[in-house]
Amino acid sequence: MITVVSFIGIEIVRKALRIPCHTIAANAGVDAQEVVTRVMQEQPDVGYDALHGTFVDMMKSGIIDPTKVHFH
Repeated sequence: MITVVSFIGIEIVRKALRIPCHTIAANAGVDAQEVVTRVMQEQPDVGYDALHGTFVDMMKSGIIDPTKVHFH
């Protein structure tokens, strides 16, 4: 059972995680709010791949930390 305090904590974390997603999408030149909304509706392992403009399984595609920049 989730307590009220736990629920509040979960909501704080969920809101905090939206900001990096929004920033990445905005920097990619797409509708950031649309991307955030879709990511929030997806399974927990799905995120936005800004390089390819697609929604992917973040672990399977090798995107472990979306704040870490990789140059290929």
